[in-house]
Amino acid sequence: MDGLTSFTLGYVLEPRVTIGQLLDFFESAPSLRDVDLTFSTPTSGAQIGRLVSLVHLRKLNISGFRPPPLLLEHLLIPVGVKMWIKLNMGGPRIEDYLPRSLDNLRNISNFTRIRIHFGGYTTSMQLVGPNGDVLMVSSEPGADTTRSVAQSLAVLDTSKTERLEILRSNPLSEDFHRALMSMKNLRTLSLSLCKDLRSFILALAPVPDSTSLIMCPKLDRLVFRTGERFDVETMVEVAAARASAGSPLKSIRIINHGELVPREGVRELLKHVSHVKTSSEISNVDDGYGDFSDIASACGDDSGDECWGGEGYGSDSSTS
Repeated sequence: MDGLTSFTLGYVLEPRVTIGQLLDFFESAPSLRDVDLTFSTPTSGAQIGRLVSLVHLRKLNISGFRPPPLLLEHLLIPVGVKMWIKLNMGGPRIEDYLPRSLDNLRNISNFTRIRIHFGGYTTSMQLVGPNGDVLMVSSEPGADTTRSVAQSLAVLDTSKTERLEILRSNPLSEDFHRALMSMKNLRTLSLSLCKDLRSFILALAPVPDSTSLIMCPKLDRLVFRTGERFDVETMVEVAAARASAGSPLKSIRIINHGELVPREGVRELLKHVSHVKTSSEISNVDDGYGDFSDIASACGDDSGDECWGGEGYGSDSSTS
């Protein structure tokens, strides 16, 4: 099947297809670009040491009840692949989605953007970078999904992450705090409809009497979406502390579904932050997954240009 470029296998129960048989098929179709396994991921018939390279692969979709790590251990996924894994099981735990060793997954290394969404019925984590796009979705989240996601981040190398977007998270936990501490190159942090924003804001403050312990030292852009009163007083204290510690914030955007941040609070922020933007929205943030539109629209593109809209204040402008 040298000319085959697309393959879909749906709703095939074991033991009709084994891992070995699926690998045989992949080897017979070296031109495959799109592969979709829907409720048909084999978990038996593994062949230790066997590795099949999918040289032309561009998209790999896996969904169902069975975890795919055993199959992925036998596949060499090239750079640039978009791999989406959606499981109908509790989680998300990284071991349910990816093999213990990520050496064969060339599309997951060097990711620079992370998007985490804690939904009512789904939890998703997306990793995007120059090497590819990996999305992991749990359609039956467990009781403590925040901890599961944080522990999953600890397994991955997040040192090159520059943008992080978190939607509908619980208050900042100790596990999540440790995960953020490892993101030394984080420049943009977006928090949408998260519970207890104050816990996240306080975590960004430098540790007292220490010049080395500071969360995300390169962070310079913050985006908040909230339906509650924004704690601008705490934000002013943290912004002042970071500026004094040599890690100043350059821009803050606050999008509120309720009352706007008081202008006197904005004026206080402008003493420590170059640009502050406040606006209100009627509709809630998009609950979908699979893109970074929120970060892109709020913070500008990679060139550093900022796309602000609505009523705002700049360090060199007067309030209106």
